[in-house]
Amino acid sequence: MINPVSEDMPEPQFKKQKDASATMRTQAFMTHPIYNADGELTMTIQVMSKEKKNSKGKVKLYQGFSNFDEVFLSIFSAFVQTKFQQVMAYMAQKRTEKEVVATIQAASVISTQRSYSDFIMNCKTILPQFFGFEGVGILFRDHKTDNLFNIGDDENDADEKIKETIKRKLANNEPLTEAEKVLDGER
Repeated sequence: MINPVSEDMPEPQFKKQKDASATMRTQAFMTHPIYNADGELTMTIQVMSKEKKNSKGKVKLYQGFSNFDEVFLSIFSAFVQTKFQQVMAYMAQKRTEKEVVATIQAASVISTQRSYSDFIMNCKTILPQFFGFEGVGILFRDHKTDNLFNIGDDENDADEKIKETIKRKLANNEPLTEAEKVLDGER
């Protein structure tokens, strides 16, 4: 059996004077750490020693801990640590599953748009929500000037600019991009 410590502990946190004035003594407790998979301390299991009572039923002294108590707490702590890691792994798996489903849903909504304006509107709505971006801008390349331009938020304005680009390309016998061919088919 491990007897309660009667001398000062080398740890600076142990204050013998405070311990002596307290109802419960430091020696009455045994703790065992629980670590996560990365070796970081996540919790501690603390047990209190058995009490030794006098004939009047008052606590006289804590009995301390036996070797069996220490071994049992060590085994129990290993079990708790294993279960804790399993629960954390399960939670991480569920979080990943939710992220995959959300990614597929976002990609599905964006990729199934039938009109240019719906596509732009959904990109500007879904991408900030999904990734936490402040905003999304979509730049297009003007093949005539080789410049990039942004179409405004007004859906009519966006449709008109695309229609103008397609009309100009057709008038000049310039090839349309695949996206422009699809959009031209909507007219």
